[in-house]
Amino acid sequence: MIKKLLPVFTLIVFALGAKAQQAPYEFPAPQGWTTEKFAFPLSFAPKIPFKGTEELHLSPGWGKAESDEYWSYVFVWYLDSPGDVGAKELDDYLTQYYSGLYMANLGKKPTPQAGFTQAEIKVAGQKEDGKYFDGTITTLDFLTGKPIKFFVTMNMRKLADGHIVFLNEVSPKEYTQPVWATLDGVIHSFKPAN
Repeated sequence: MIKKLLPVFTLIVFALGAKAQQAPYEFPAPQGWTTEKFAFPLSFAPKIPFKGTEELHLSPGWGKAESDEYWSYVFVWYLDSPGDVGAKELDDYLTQYYSGLYMANLGKKPTPQAGFTQAEIKVAGQKEDGKYFDGTITTLDFLTGKPIKFFVTMNMRKLADGHIVFLNEVSPKEYTQPVWATLDGVIHSFKPAN
């Protein structure tokens, strides 16, 4: 079933955006995970004012409703001078992102009412490797059309090459669930260019 759902995710959603060029970092996907890479601006969320690339790694159970990995994935935003990005801006950008994602995959589902996506992101701390955010996104699941709530973590780092990178983890499972250890391991494989 995952092989049937992933092309929908890949072709309908992300084919709407231009493919990204090779970015100077390493971000290996574990065996069995699916990778997609795209350029900003994203066609399904064109008002997000970023320039750079987005790279996603989708867990093997991403599109399987019965899986503990359902909708669990990681993604990196590798950005050229994004300006001042804090929790308020992330609320706005993630609301646009997930609203656009749903609308790009609307198909025969009814058009939702305005405001169907709400992101609530807060600063979770500052560490040596950058600023941390966490929060939730309530939206509609484009696979089912039903409401879904995502838990999100984001680590914003300034890189030596002048870029900003956001290392993002997403799952409908609460932070205490085992899938988060897996997501942590994948996102921590990111290495900037020397």
